[in-house]
Amino acid sequence: MKMKKLLNKISGFDKEKSISIKKSTKADSYLKMEDLIKDESKEKVIFINENLNVKIVDIIIGNVNTKSETKFIVGKNSSLHYLCISDLEENSLFNKNDESFLDIGSTMHYKSLNLGGVNDIKYIANCGEKTNSNISNVFLGQKSDDFKVIVENNILEREVKGKILIKSVLKDGAKGNIEGRIKITKNGALADTYLKEDVLLLDNQSSVKAIPLLAIDTNDVKAGHGVSVTKLDLEELFYMMSRGLDEKEAKKMIVEGFLIDLFEEEIDDLTIGRYILEGVRKRFS
Repeated sequence: MKMKKLLNKISGFDKEKSISIKKSTKADSYLKMEDLIKDESKEKVIFINENLNVKIVDIIIGNVNTKSETKFIVGKNSSLHYLCISDLEENSLFNKNDESFLDIGSTMHYKSLNLGGVNDIKYIANCGEKTNSNISNVFLGQKSDDFKVIVENNILEREVKGKILIKSVLKDGAKGNIEGRIKITKNGALADTYLKEDVLLLDNQSSVKAIPLLAIDTNDVKAGHGVSVTKLDLEELFYMMSRGLDEKEAKKMIVEGFLIDLFEEEIDDLTIGRYILEGVRKRFS
């Protein structure tokens, strides 16, 4: 799909009021979302020009009640790596509604690590011809934390590659409602897509509803999905405790192993890695 048609899907889009990124970031650096949105005359629409490689990080920490809505437009043959880390106190409200539009040959890596709070999160990737959309969402909740999550790869044109990976760990009565979607339109032939939802429940008080949805309107596509909801493996826990760890440390290591593999690249960054590891570990302090 041509960029002009993609932009027609954005109500009231004005390129002059968007946040235009015209050069690549260094391989080991991120643009900060808080710096990008300082100009109040600009819409929260981030436009990545053609043939660029860009990284953006968005970090939300503390006792906050916030609503966020961002649109990402990724130009022809560009790559955008977006990472959002929300590390919220109990009962904080976080409403996030993002959407991306991918022009021919572009790639979008959308990663989100959500730690605590009452969350209502939605992300849709609209994929043009020969694009690549990778979505990785991780949720860790406890006590009154509640996650309502919808993520979707919306495949509009042919030869799209897409992957959705969702992982959740819930304990002490936390709740989750997780829905992953793959939609392939009649023009989406030769799509190659996959959706996986994995949930780890650490006790009997926590609960989750995990829903995979595939809506396919054409032939000659690959579209797979899988869902797993498991409880803590007591044999693994007892084995680790027999090696000298106390129960809390053993559980922490199991959770880290379950979640962190989706953030291997980010953990190598000293600053970003610190936010990720400390955020996960403090839930077990």
